[in-house]
Amino acid sequence: MLGGREVSELGERVDNLECTVTARLEDQEMMWRQMAALEEQCIDLQAKQEDLENRSHCNNIRIIGGAENVDIMKFTMELFQTIQDEEDTPHLSSTGRMEWPLRLGA
Repeated sequence: MLGGREVSELGERVDNLECTVTARLEDQEMMWRQMAALEEQCIDLQAKQEDLENRSHCNNIRIIGGAENVDIMKFTMELFQTIQDEEDTPHLSSTGRMEWPLRLGA
């Protein structure tokens, strides 16, 4: 049979265990909230990355119908030179940007 002192010690141990369990449950709840916030952040970042990738493709020039065995750099330089030589077409600057000629009083 348990004496008064032993019962008191068991009561303290149960109280300590209850406090520990409560603290662990609170920690677990906090971790779940943090994980949900991180998942939401991850989804937002993935959407931003996809948007940036899509925007980066908007400035790419697509040349369709070219032969595969052609030196692409030489072909594109010749193509742009041909376009540049035509009237009312943009001009390729030294920075590689297309510049449209300004016509006043047309």
